[in-house]
Amino acid sequence: MSKYIIVILSISYILAQEEKEKPDIAINFFKGDDKYLLNWSANVYCGYPIYTAEFLNSYNKLKPIYGLSIGTPLGFQAGIAFLTVNFELLNYNFESNLLEQTENDYFKGTVYQIGLNSGMFVNDLCISLTAAMGKYHTGNGINTSLNIDLPYWGDFEIRSTIRFNTIPIDYKHGGYSGWADCGISMGYEF
Repeated sequence: MSKYIIVILSISYILAQEEKEKPDIAINFFKGDDKYLLNWSANVYCGYPIYTAEFLNSYNKLKPIYGLSIGTPLGFQAGIAFLTVNFELLNYNFESNLLEQTENDYFKGTVYQIGLNSGMFVNDLCISLTAAMGKYHTGNGINTSLNIDLPYWGDFEIRSTIRFNTIPIDYKHGGYSGWADCGISMGYEF
């Protein structure tokens, strides 16, 4: 019987401990009564592929990926997030470095995309997700990205970005391939 009393007292002592101090981190989402000043933004992007899916592995000469995006104040609330519309121009180029010239030495193109962007703030750090789709040279594809804005730049934006691109291999055979790239984006909000 004394064992049970000791166990109960030990448990009550543990449960009665003061709550440990939590770190001072605030995650802020859009709330219906919040007043956010949504604005336009223009960004340039430069990244480099860090992973290519099987189909693109045959293209062993990877080149930087460049882009330009325009963020708009147009959007809507979806749950706890506010989604805004963005437009993007993306240039990609994969080349084969083989000695023999073949029909498919290049896998490159420029794609015009339209998508949605949503962000949240962790203290002064802005983390945003983007999903966009557009017509690549082989068909319709999608692009998703995770962006982390570096704080304290005012109207200027500098962000690190990781992007995931999924595109069709070709019109005839179907199937999809893709790549992931990391880069930096610089822009201005106005």
